Amino acid sequence: MFVRAEMCGSCHDVTNALPIKNQLGKWVGGFPIERTYTEWSSSRYADRPGNTNFDPRFKRDCQTCHMQQDYGQPGTAQTLYRGGVPLPPPEEPVATGGGPHPFFTHHFVGGNALVPRLIGKDLDAAGESSPYPELSTVSFSSADPASPYSRAVWTHVERKGAYAQQARLAWDRLRHVLSMDLAVPTSAQEASSIPVSVTIANTGSGHDFPTGFSRGTHGLAGDPRL
Repeated sequence: MFVRAEMCGSCHDVTNALPIKNQLGKWVGGFPIERTYTEWSSSRYADRPGNTNFDPRFKRDCQTCHMQQDYGQPGTAQTLYRGGVPLPPPEEPVATGGGPHPFFTHHFVGGNALVPRLIGKDLDAAGESSPYPELSTVSFSSADPASPYSRAVWTHVERKGAYAQQARLAWDRLRHVLSMDLAVPTSAQEASSIPVSVTIANTGSGHDFPTGFSRGTHGLAGDPRL
């Protein structure tokens, strides 16, 4: 159930149910609010019938980005490939004594670092996110990476930042989504005008950036070639 993008698409293609009148004067369905799933399904990352943009070298779905991220490993197309090959989900024993099994994190963090700040979670006086929680070596959240519990959920709510690492994780993702190229002449005369070319590309997100109400934000397409 967790490995198919359709599960995510049921909530991340959102339409206002209120009918609207089109240019022909006909009343039709509602207007789109969010099309994140559709943006992805038309990108080079989506192995979907009829998707001419699909590139097997960049195969990714919702889960293998948003559920493959972890502290220190942002789940973006800039970080989840090695040598042009998609990294598979990590495998670890899911039970003591059990064999390896694909492991999906459940942080589900996107690129929203604003809302956690608005509700006052996990920020110090300078407005910075608090450090990642240190895992206790004597609790079920073992700091020993060899422990079967090394990826256990941090639940000590009495400590600052226990449940609120969303902003930190979101910023990690945002830093690995866009790329920028700047081209300027190597020399110029004083007091003259020179051409400056700035190219910003979405090279890390499988959908538009920003996504959500993309028709209002005019996001960069999830496939950099579009």
